[in-house]
Amino acid sequence: MTKILSLLTTLFALISGSNLNAQVFPDRHTTNAYDGWVSCTKSNNPNTVRGSSHWIRYHFNTASPLYDMIIWNLNHPEYIKDGLNKVIIDVSNNNGSSWTMIDTFTFPKAPGSGFYEGFRGPDMGGVMATDLLITGISNHGGGCYGLSEVRIYTTDQNNPDLEFAFTTCENDGVQLNLSGGVAYGGSYSGIGVTNNGDETFNFDVDKVGPGIHEIKYTYGATVLTGHITVLACQDPTCQECEQCKTAEQITINGPIATDIYSGYQLFSGGQVNNNADVRFRINNSAQLNSGFQVGSSSNFVIDFRTCYTNVLLNSDFENGTSPWTLGLHNGATATYTLDTNNPYEGTNSAKVQVNSTSGTDWHVQFQQGNQTIQSGAHYRVSFAARANSGGPMSVIFQENSSPWQVYASKDFIVSENWETYAFEFTAEATVNNNIGIRALLGSTPNKTFWIDNFRFMKLD
Repeated sequence: MTKILSLLTTLFALISGSNLNAQVFPDRHTTNAYDGWVSCTKSNNPNTVRGSSHWIRYHFNTASPLYDMIIWNLNHPEYIKDGLNKVIIDVSNNNGSSWTMIDTFTFPKAPGSGFYEGFRGPDMGGVMATDLLITGISNHGGGCYGLSEVRIYTTDQNNPDLEFAFTTCENDGVQLNLSGGVAYGGSYSGIGVTNNGDETFNFDVDKVGPGIHEIKYTYGATVLTGHITVLACQDPTCQECEQCKTAEQITINGPIATDIYSGYQLFSGGQVNNNADVRFRINNSAQLNSGFQVGSSSNFVIDFRTCYTNVLLNSDFENGTSPWTLGLHNGATATYTLDTNNPYEGTNSAKVQVNSTSGTDWHVQFQQGNQTIQSGAHYRVSFAARANSGGPMSVIFQENSSPWQVYASKDFIVSENWETYAFEFTAEATVNNNIGIRALLGSTPNKTFWIDNFRFMKLD
């Protein structure tokens, strides 16, 4: 479903001053699933270079100057994964006869709260336009693509407040091209912040971890501050949140400046600088060696995290195809390759093209063997997947030799968009190095599956 919304739609406001609003309450947006736009099927984009895609087009009655944007992502608690993530914004000043790209942006996930006040989008600098086009490149893992509301100002607001009215989840990766809705000419700074030099910045959620994090904007002699909230994985909003990506062993010596230092194990004999704010975020242990000191008026914290180890090798397919293999049975034919086009994360995903099959799922098996389970231990399996037009997929834990006992299984219907799937089980037996984790893909011929971030973790 793709809609073209006019100037008068309740989901959109084109306003000339900050005293006009699209809602009864100035900034909040409801959690009603019907208060928004949702696209579950791709269609031909008005900008032909975007191809068949999920898009929404706003047409104005007359050409108008476009400046600051405030955006509310899809906010229903059950559908926040359908909210837009990476988008491209185009404008046209001739009713769509030609299009000019503004830039590529990242839309943070909505919190699913009735107190949601949106987030500052890009300042388009007064570009004249009759049409604005938002094309969804990715979402936050849901089956459809959606957006709640957009507000665009036709005068330059030069907002003196640094506002980041959104939250994100622990280990949500790097949020790209964020803006605080302030005047041009300054730069952003803070832990986890990379200033882009174009009035936007990137924010590394993986590095900073949960908490409220200060962002500074310096414009000449003016320094403004704002805050971004990162929720912990345990928060109900953060479904399928990955914990503790960092797993290296690091050593920090010499003067230690304000920053967050993350590792599996951490060793330090350096001195925390005076007036510094230093945090060691570690999974296992911290060793403070002889000579370690904390300077005056400084803040030093060791933050231990609860982490689970993914025992699967090359689970993100960034290191080639091995040790993943494709098992074919009873005349089924399929291929397994790496695909760099639209991975869930990183640069690669696994692509399994099922060509011919009799309709039995286990006749095509995407697998990794030599796994161990322990009786009474609790395990979690998660992976990201999509399939052309959607399709059935099962995941099983099975012995690699006779009697081929299956110890756990789960059936899924994979959507056409990236989504994370997971299940947990308690092992009823101990099997050492003879379990295969297998995705059964043979139910439907001429079906293509993409798989990424496959994890198998022992929880206790």
